[in-house]
Amino acid sequence: DWVTFIDSDDKICEEYFSIFDYNPIEDLIVGSIYIETCKVLCTLEGPPIGVSGLTSYSFTESQLTNTLFNGPCTKFYKRSIIVENNIYFDEDLYFGEDAVFVKTYLLYINSYCSSNKIIYNYNDIGEAIYKKYNKSFASILNYYGQINNLYKRLEYRYNVRLSRNDVICMVYNLAIENISSYGLRDWEYLHVFLSDSYVASVLHKRESIHISNIMKLARLDNKYLFIIYFRVIEIIKKMCCKLFWR
Repeated sequence: DWVTFIDSDDKICEEYFSIFDYNPIEDLIVGSIYIETCKVLCTLEGPPIGVSGLTSYSFTESQLTNTLFNGPCTKFYKRSIIVENNIYFDEDLYFGEDAVFVKTYLLYINSYCSSNKIIYNYNDIGEAIYKKYNKSFASILNYYGQINNLYKRLEYRYNVRLSRNDVICMVYNLAIENISSYGLRDWEYLHVFLSDSYVASVLHKRESIHISNIMKLARLDNKYLFIIYFRVIEIIKKMCCKLFWR
């Protein structure tokens, strides 16, 4: 009746399945996760397990953008909801397919419960599998397009306003990594991404991103990468001027 996901290099606690002692009836069960490398505990504030009468609960912005919803672990999903709504991991995405899966599932639930008990130990040591793939910016834009669409649907579903800032900055940093590795290969797709006025305004406000990426490119000692990078900054500023003078 329930589905859960456990990464091969992570650890679950002995109490992992003990939450079913409370006979939960909600559509989603969320436990707390401990990130080993940075010694951080991630929890989700919400209706606690075992409290009767909570058959429905609306999400807030902070809950929907919680780190716990970027991956499938430390959660229990109803198999019937997954099957009936054809929710799956997109094989065309080399990264972010887990976030797309979770956020899609959130569209179809009517209730959930959470626990502050640590039931999962996440290990992020080593290279993530997605980093071994050749990430074209076309595939990065595919991920961004899907997440952006899901945010719009979640906003409508739960009547909230969701910030895309962190997602935009992550996509931008992936783009800079591609520039560092492959030069002009994906410039056309990057230009499309940066030409969005909302994207440009977000990046324009985060000057620290520009500084860190200049330092990254500086280590490569490649004048052509500097040229392309400052063309990126130029597009961002131009789009911001259009936005502010409307």
